[in-house]
Amino acid sequence: MDKKMIPQKGEGRLFIVLPTLEIMLSSCNNSKMRAQVADMEYSNFRKHCKMQTDLRIDTYTKCASAFDMDVLLLHLPKGMIESLVHTTEDKDHRFFTIEKEDLIFLLNRLCQVDHKRMIQHIILLANRIVKKQDNLSTFRNLMAAIEELIQKLMRDDRE
Repeated sequence: MDKKMIPQKGEGRLFIVLPTLEIMLSSCNNSKMRAQVADMEYSNFRKHCKMQTDLRIDTYTKCASAFDMDVLLLHLPKGMIESLVHTTEDKDHRFFTIEKEDLIFLLNRLCQVDHKRMIQHIILLANRIVKKQDNLSTFRNLMAAIEELIQKLMRDDRE
């Protein structure tokens, strides 16, 4: 097998959220029509959907579009995916797959940083308001709203 197809320790890895193009191909009723939609010769379309050859991003997106799908490329820190969710390596060692639910979990984990930064900005804003605030009752209402928002964000982070 070609060395490029086997993920090496020093090389990046490709993770595909299920279903793969191969799964979509095997479950469709008229794969020849899908090849026509992709404007590809049928045998090449099948090879590319099964990822039997090195693929260019353009070719992969053409195959995906035949199934009315777009492709999202998301760069994540090396090791993050495997440290947080279960991955399955394909039989030919070309890529790994994860479930859709795991993608949602990964995205939620990435967004936690934003919640923490938002809380820091809210605290900074509250401190600035305290310095300029003359009306204490208005300030108390604002602080109660900020506290409620922080508690909601913290609950969302735990879920």
